[in-house]
Amino acid sequence: MIGKTGARTVEIPESLDSRLRELAERTGHSTAYFTQQALERFLDDEEDRLMTEDAIREIGSEEKRYTIDEARRALQLDD
Repeated sequence: MIGKTGARTVEIPESLDSRLRELAERTGHSTAYFTQQALERFLDDEEDRLMTEDAIREIGSEEKRYTIDEARRALQLDD
């Protein structure tokens, strides 16, 4: 459920606008619908990327790191 909405004005290249309008026309959805879907996916991906980067930083350089061969042996994947 969306709730309150905010308005944004975004300038996009004509080629991208044409693709957006074509998709909207073919599917019966509005260009606003696809714009919102694309933005939500992008923001989800960026937030995931930032969380991953934060987690990697938290691990720190003191943690034991394994080579692929060491990991395979430890997990008994070489058998």
